[in-house]
Amino acid sequence: MDTKELGRQVLTKRKEKELSQEEVGNLAGISRNYVSLIERGEARNISMKVIHQLAGALGASPAELTGESSWVMIPPTLREYGIQNNMPYEVIDTLA
Repeated sequence: MDTKELGRQVLTKRKEKELSQEEVGNLAGISRNYVSLIERGEARNISMKVIHQLAGALGASPAELTGESSWVMIPPTLREYGIQNNMPYEVIDTLA
């Protein structure tokens, strides 16, 4: 995974949604500082869980954020349901 591309996509999607780094962090369950590191392409070893949480927070798919097409697609309604009910990524992925 290209962390620079991931960072560019996260930044672009965040600005499109007019969200602050703090808001994205809260929605994704990560810190504002980690969002900043990801956007700058400086974060290393970003977990699949974090990528899915960011995707959910930004209303995007993991493939959109990473530019990779080998992802399990979680239907938007299932993703939203999981976020609203604080379900762990692993449970949502299993349901998909």
